[in-house]
Amino acid sequence: MILLSIVLISFNSRRDLAQGLPYLFAQSVDPLEVVVVDNGSQDGTVAWLRDTYPAARVVSLSQNLGYGAAANVGIGESHGAWVMVANPDTRFMPGSLQALLEVARQRPDALLTPKLVLADGRVNALGNVMNMGGIASCWHYGEDAAGYRGVLEVPLLSGAAILAHREIWTRLGGFDPAIFLYMEDVDLSLRARLLGLRLYAVADAVVVHDYALRLTPAKLRWLEQHRQWTLLKIFRLRTLWKLAPAILLTNAMTWGFAWTRGLPYLKARLQADLWLWGHLAQLVRARRQFQPQRRREDTIVLTGLTLDLPWSQIEARAWTRRLATCLLHWAWAWSRWRLAPRVGSHEGTAPPPSSKERVL
Repeated sequence: MILLSIVLISFNSRRDLAQGLPYLFAQSVDPLEVVVVDNGSQDGTVAWLRDTYPAARVVSLSQNLGYGAAANVGIGESHGAWVMVANPDTRFMPGSLQALLEVARQRPDALLTPKLVLADGRVNALGNVMNMGGIASCWHYGEDAAGYRGVLEVPLLSGAAILAHREIWTRLGGFDPAIFLYMEDVDLSLRARLLGLRLYAVADAVVVHDYALRLTPAKLRWLEQHRQWTLLKIFRLRTLWKLAPAILLTNAMTWGFAWTRGLPYLKARLQADLWLWGHLAQLVRARRQFQPQRRREDTIVLTGLTLDLPWSQIEARAWTRRLATCLLHWAWAWSRWRLAPRVGSHEGTAPPPSSKERVL
């Protein structure tokens, strides 16, 4: 039986795969299966893969299904006892897969993410973290990667690389196919934690990620529609009511951000809300499907939410930061007061994001 399957999601990713596949095939994990799911690329990726890497299994889709849906196809096509879904622009450093599998064997009921680093050696992400309004960001972004070793429990996983046992993927039902791109890792992480699973970053497993802080209008649209979709699907109605000031404030802030960026961003922000309204019936069905499955209450997740926005990853003027911070503090105080009676046992919670950050 195959020990580990690596599922890579490709969309016009020939250049990225050419850089990353040699690192994968150089790993000493055996037997290792590499599955590339191609989302209808137009750059010759499929033909190039079949000629250059015949050892890789190629699943060619006729259209772009999005990251999560394509990953689900790849998981279904793979045969490994353990399955890792990864971005095509990742390079697995020597020993990284062995380090992940060692931790995975010790924690078979957990989901793992490696230490993602930038080309200059700084941290890209040790998992992700989310603020009160649902904005997710890279945890420890920009810090010295050498400062993190061992295994850390994290609030959320980074979708650039996620490892879990096949039974875990089956239990979770994979990614939410309604989330085309971005936030699919947040949705998966929240569902996993509310089902009683733990999330860890393995800092000794180093993966270089070709990542840059770029927020195009299309990315803003996907982030916003999927942020709201995830919150409305995952949390109980009483939790949404108590977090309402923070969520509404975040919505207003994203509209304000779009306003400062011009018409393409305003159009994208509007499209996000229109998409959500157009999919309300589907959202209700998704809520009804998930809620009976949960084994934990929302407090498991809420105790790990950050108060502030990820300013190091957002271009914003000083006065905007001060105003946003002031308003978020007010929303935090209101929500904390409303949630306090229900905050009890935190068994299975991730630690606070940082000693410098206040949490709900």
